[in-house]
Amino acid sequence: MSDNIVTADDGGLANEVGNWAEDKHQRLKHYVGIASGPRKKFLGPGKAGATYIDPYCAMGRAKIRNTNKFIDGSSILAWQESTNKKAKFSHVHIGDVEPRAVEQNSTRLHKLHAPVSTYNGTADKTIPEICKKLDPYGLHFAFLDPYNLGALPFTIIERLCSVKRMDLLIHVSSQDLQRNFDRYLAGETDALDRFAPGWRNSVTPNASAAQQRNDVFQYWLNLIERTGKTPSSNIEHVKGSRNQTLYWLVLVSGHELADKFWKKVSNVSGQFEFF
Repeated sequence: MSDNIVTADDGGLANEVGNWAEDKHQRLKHYVGIASGPRKKFLGPGKAGATYIDPYCAMGRAKIRNTNKFIDGSSILAWQESTNKKAKFSHVHIGDVEPRAVEQNSTRLHKLHAPVSTYNGTADKTIPEICKKLDPYGLHFAFLDPYNLGALPFTIIERLCSVKRMDLLIHVSSQDLQRNFDRYLAGETDALDRFAPGWRNSVTPNASAAQQRNDVFQYWLNLIERTGKTPSSNIEHVKGSRNQTLYWLVLVSGHELADKFWKKVSNVSGQFEFF
């Protein structure tokens, strides 16, 4: 989560974010909308339900840095889109390491009449709690939007992928991988070990730094495939106004229909790029 907290336009608190957050949220919104048809089949009396999971929920409201513009956070946006499409999530699970964020976000969701459960702590602590509460016959969608790679340990993805009908949309910080790769190679931090356990064996010796970073990302994708779920081939690599690397968005699913939906709403650049 961003360290910069400001007063929001609704009187609560908001995170300051870069303008690229709007692009990311648009993809999330479009996916929630296009998936409303299948979601409806799990909603209603006697049905197993369809949940939304956001373990990095932040404040629920954000201010675009260097502007006066405010936007909804991911969980608010997802709930509102499910409402607009008349396929409301049967339950919303939100969590964050920052207690204020959970409180602010849940207050905003309650005002929108969303059925919310809240969790405080790092995602590796809250995801197991959330998964215990999921109906194994339901349809579930998790949005993983960590601030850096170290906050996305692979144990989280493994646990979520163990749920039968679970789709994941994952924000992977390519900026973190590029900026800190030398530190990861030197063993100055174990962040990359948590993100992609065993990654060192994937790195091509004497290759360029860009190739080695690509090796790590491909290795991470392979780890996901071993869980039985499939990362979409349509991976969006978003770059900033100065063409600097920012993040990848990766959809993970066990059903080809989810991949088909993602390809319809995500393809902004027209092709996948590494660095």
